[in-house]
Amino acid sequence: YPCVYCNKYKGERSFVRRDHLLAHLGNFHHIEAVMASGSASPNYCLHDEHNETPFSCLKDGCFRVERLGYFREKHLLQHRRDVHSL
Repeated sequence: YPCVYCNKYKGERSFVRRDHLLAHLGNFHHIEAVMASGSASPNYCLHDEHNETPFSCLKDGCFRVERLGYFREKHLLQHRRDVHSL
């Protein structure tokens, strides 16, 4: 089960189990995947509320803004410490 949203989990690195792909989509990409009964593939939810996160990095040039930001402040603080040495 490859992830269609990132290059890391494609080909040989695809998920072996569908539930692992669904967990990845929800936790990393913040996309709710709902399985229709009897369906072999998930239906993806792309609501507007998934396009923004409450904690964006304010460092100039950082890509961790809007939907690529963080849902938890502690993850933003860790990012700032590890990536920007702030």
